[in-house]
Amino acid sequence: FRLNSDIPKKIKPSGAVDLKLIINIHVVGNCESINTLDDPLSWLAIDFKVEGDVLKEENVVKVFTCYHLDRHIMNEEDGINEPHPFYHFQFGGRHLVNNNNDLNTGDLIIKETPRISHYPMELILGLDYLISYFFPDKRREIIKSSREYSLLLKKYQEIILKPYFHTVSSKWRFDNQSIITNNPLWSPISICPQII
Repeated sequence: FRLNSDIPKKIKPSGAVDLKLIINIHVVGNCESINTLDDPLSWLAIDFKVEGDVLKEENVVKVFTCYHLDRHIMNEEDGINEPHPFYHFQFGGRHLVNNNNDLNTGDLIIKETPRISHYPMELILGLDYLISYFFPDKRREIIKSSREYSLLLKKYQEIILKPYFHTVSSKWRFDNQSIITNNPLWSPISICPQII
């Protein structure tokens, strides 16, 4: 996806141009878990990179940043060195450190960053998430004009998000469901804006 007309207002270096969003998705589902509260995925890796060019001392230099969402592969050292949420978002990580030995980091330290808990996404939800972030006006137009798009999102939210959020919330039991839904500032949509 080209981001030229949607360049973020807060960006460093400020002269970055010809921005592109590059997405790689590898997902494997478990069909037997669909319509249950079990994990519907057996593998997930969504990598996205924003790259572009910037003029530095009369030379065009490639600049980029990257993130990934993945499903943890369990091993015996889990939890020894750091918390490792089952599904997590991470800035850069190995994609920055391993692939760019000549990366000019300026004042930045690039290291394996903390893994932040995040709900799982497959192709449909992953693309919608990125569209909602990088092209929010276009997403609003699509939601308004395409009933099929909204129905597709609802279907995959039911399959992918429902088991995740039900499992997280099962840690606590609620006798009175209305205590969760009365506050509009603490609602499913305010907590997770992509929910349709």
